Amino acid sequence: MEGKDGVLRIVALTVVFVLLFNVGKLFAKEQATGLPIRNNESNEWLGWNVYMYMDARNILGKNNIDRKTIEQIKVATKANKGITVYIDERRLDNVSSGCFIVKGGELFNIGKCDGDLHKFLLKAFSVAERKKHNILILWGTADTDYFGVKGKTAVSWKTIGDKIRRAETESRRRMDILMVDACRGYSVMSLMGLNGVANTLIASSIKVPTMGFPYGKILIDMTGEPLNVAKMIANSYIERYSNRDVNVAVVDMNRIGDIALK
Repeated sequence: MEGKDGVLRIVALTVVFVLLFNVGKLFAKEQATGLPIRNNESNEWLGWNVYMYMDARNILGKNNIDRKTIEQIKVATKANKGITVYIDERRLDNVSSGCFIVKGGELFNIGKCDGDLHKFLLKAFSVAERKKHNILILWGTADTDYFGVKGKTAVSWKTIGDKIRRAETESRRRMDILMVDACRGYSVMSLMGLNGVANTLIASSIKVPTMGFPYGKILIDMTGEPLNVAKMIANSYIERYSNRDVNVAVVDMNRIGDIALK
């Protein structure tokens, strides 16, 4: 009997070792693909998924403002465990552009999204964690009737709106907030083009300072319900540039009426 018990113990230990080894390989595989390990037992689902579409093929990219912004985001996600940021970065050379997840202060590369907003959102949605709220940030250059660099990457607000609506419909998701971190993102043309893509729009009707919104603060403070978060973002922006001529609008997109581009 003792001999049999000894054999059984060896077999049991071998099985446990194999199971642990295979689990270790699964975790290693998930990290190798660029996806952060998820903590499904936490209350992080109460937080926010932040989707950031960065068009840095302009003076912002040339002066590495995009990289400085990403560093702010890394610090903020380390302080606020309730947020996960998904970034599609389009740089000047296009070679270094890619899609990233920023979580817990770490940046994970998840490949390329071809610089297309629709494809980026679908890819981000496919790997996104289960969280209660969603915000999309359009970061870069804009004007009253387009987003992007004029003559290069610029597309109409209607095109931007169509891409967001398609991704939301196909994935059955909806943005709580759409924030435009670019000059003159609040206009009649943007309201018409972006109508229906989010519950709330945050944007400025005039020039936005080069460094943009203070991500180091707003991402750390991004907790709670959408309306309170929208007000916090607007107040943080105004406070950051209190010595400059800036403005910001917080618009309830559900109350602007049925308007459309003809």
